Amino acid sequence: MYEYRIQQAWESYREDFGLGRILLIIMFYNSILSLFSLVNFGKIHLLGILPIIISFVSFYFRPLIAQRSGVFKFIFMAIYAKVVIILNYYLIGQFDIMANGLTRLDALASAIDLFLFDKHVALIFENFLSPTGLIGSIIYDMMMLSYMLYYLLPIYGGAILYQELKSKNKYKISRYVASFVLFFLINFFCYLLVPITGPQFYWEQDFTTALPLTDFGQTLWQMVRDGQTTFIDCFPSGHTGIAILTNLWFFKINHHQRFLMSFIGLCIVSATLAMRFHYTIDLAMAIPLALVSYKLSGLVFPVSFDAHLQREQN
Repeated sequence: MYEYRIQQAWESYREDFGLGRILLIIMFYNSILSLFSLVNFGKIHLLGILPIIISFVSFYFRPLIAQRSGVFKFIFMAIYAKVVIILNYYLIGQFDIMANGLTRLDALASAIDLFLFDKHVALIFENFLSPTGLIGSIIYDMMMLSYMLYYLLPIYGGAILYQELKSKNKYKISRYVASFVLFFLINFFCYLLVPITGPQFYWEQDFTTALPLTDFGQTLWQMVRDGQTTFIDCFPSGHTGIAILTNLWFFKINHHQRFLMSFIGLCIVSATLAMRFHYTIDLAMAIPLALVSYKLSGLVFPVSFDAHLQREQN
């Protein structure tokens, strides 16, 4: 009976907007992480179980959710994805704590930067922008604000894409959601394989001056710094990957805001370096991960988003 419900959930992605398939992916992923925790630490952390419990409950109500409006299904999917992503993010940080600190690979990442640029990349930004005074500070503020917008980009992009789709094609939003879920899940696993703390902590003794931010920008920067509880979350850069993935979707549907999104994405990528958060290798590896996530979403949800066909034939 339960096997039938699993098969039905996998096959009826048009009716539930892909919820069933994503639920199954999350349950499998967190089962693997829980097994990893049990084998390596002798116990299973609650944060590893919570996404499974949430997914089971959602799976139970999936037939009812599938009967609701398209907007409800999209919002439910977005909230569910956001919750399980946050839980898994903090779970990775707990693994680091349970391991008494995974071996950091910052030395290698920083060596690449020094080889390429002969100095910390963040200092290149500072040396260029600091002499410009207020203009430089405003640019820094703009980068910092864009860095914060990263948290809203997937939601905003999903709302735009959902609006663009015609009524009978709303279910295609499933592939969009899946691309981001897959990106985060793979990204978190990479944090375990390649634990990197980032220049702001590894090179802390070299950054003796405050960033040239205004009071507004400094407040945003401090919010990010104070809110960071996971210290192996650099490789690859999630901010860079999400910015690229969002832009891929905007260009895929040929939306008129695609160039604005490109500008915001450029600011986000620049901020990851200028604010001392990432090494260049973190950014470089985020590019193939974003592309792979986009392609994998097409395997999980084989739907087309050709802009011309979407508007004129569908």
